[in-house]
Amino acid sequence: MAIIRFPDPYFKLQTRSLYLDVPNSIVENFLHEVSNITQNKRLSTSKMYDRVVALRDQFNDELGEEYGKWFRFVVKKGGFQKKPFAIQVRINWKAFVTFLDQYATRSDLSLEEKYEYISECRHFIGYMTSAPRDEHIARNTKAIAADEISAVKKHIREFLASLKSIRSKLRSRFLRKGWLPKITVFTSELESIIQGIGLSFDRGLIPTCYREMRTILENLSWVVFDDLLCYTSSAIRSNETFIPPYRVLSRRWFDWAKNPGFMVRGMGELGKSLNRTIGHFDILFESTEYDWGKKKIKDAFYRNLTYPLLMSLVGIKADVPTELIEWVPTYERRWLESVHQMDLAELLSDLKGNRLSESERMLARRMSRAMTKSLEPRFTMPYLSNEVVLQVTSKMLGLNLYDFYDKYSYFVHSYSMSWQIAPFSSILELKVFEQELSRFLQIIQSTLQEASQRL
Repeated sequence: MAIIRFPDPYFKLQTRSLYLDVPNSIVENFLHEVSNITQNKRLSTSKMYDRVVALRDQFNDELGEEYGKWFRFVVKKGGFQKKPFAIQVRINWKAFVTFLDQYATRSDLSLEEKYEYISECRHFIGYMTSAPRDEHIARNTKAIAADEISAVKKHIREFLASLKSIRSKLRSRFLRKGWLPKITVFTSELESIIQGIGLSFDRGLIPTCYREMRTILENLSWVVFDDLLCYTSSAIRSNETFIPPYRVLSRRWFDWAKNPGFMVRGMGELGKSLNRTIGHFDILFESTEYDWGKKKIKDAFYRNLTYPLLMSLVGIKADVPTELIEWVPTYERRWLESVHQMDLAELLSDLKGNRLSESERMLARRMSRAMTKSLEPRFTMPYLSNEVVLQVTSKMLGLNLYDFYDKYSYFVHSYSMSWQIAPFSSILELKVFEQELSRFLQIIQSTLQEASQRL
């Protein structure tokens, strides 16, 4: 794909081409070290040769340990256009293709680590005196990665077909109930983004695909989070006057919430509130036969989390500026007290594995009062960071959305190793993406199915 220049007086470079998905930066490093040796005027040509051979052995050993035996440097003696020695780069192409297949599927390497290797291979493109011919690169890359390209198109095609079926069932089901969950609207948005990912893939713009996949995870988590908090609450799901705080997010609210105390930024903050609530369990139920344990209570809390329960955990004083009143929702503690008991009773029933007795319902009412009494008579909800919503939604569904979001964030921030440089500039990149897309679409489909079953 490109030509290496190596004007050394003693060693002729017989392999001057650079190839896709070959660690070309290592070739540069090796030649740089060779130049350092040959510039030492105190060395005889014999000593010079011996040192380069030792360097070759060192590099080949490290390459073999890191990547396998398909790539190695060769140093030869002889007359090579008036130069006494020659250097070759030899590639076992069959073993190389096997390496790409295996490297793409390695579970012990993160996506970031795989891109570090890809970047090592293609960074030189940005330093070429003339840009490579995109159509030539694309044609060859597509030919070699034909199976992966076909698989990606199949993944997208099958997911879109499944999405249409899910959307049809959701609309039919919720229209009968008279509900308006956001997930029914988001499926149309999701279809558009997935189609956009397909178009970006057709152009070889893989980092763009990852950024859109991260966008899906962020939006889907907020949608499912809000729908579950609202429609799994028997106390509020039929309350037409209740305005869910996280149903419609605004930039004005977010900007105001940047002030200290108005945003929950990490799970640690939510965990402290939940631990205080678990303390109420211990106090009120210490005389009963139940010994649920902190983990079981936490799991049940996330599994049964609703807006009234969340409000009792993180509600804050409604010290909202006048100009933001229509953008920042506020609530009365008296209203919360009237609906909180019902959802808490359902959580306790889930913990018990059976219906609550009358005495247990009395304990639930006492506990509800204890959980809500610390709130101000008029309160609002803090803004939640994307990380918190993703992690809470994951706990609510028993899935792991956050890990996917976290690794795709690599393509949003300023990490140069995630740069595309040129479309279709890596066969390995396409192989890795096929694996990632398959797992991503599976977690999205599981999220949609699990959420629809819970609603």
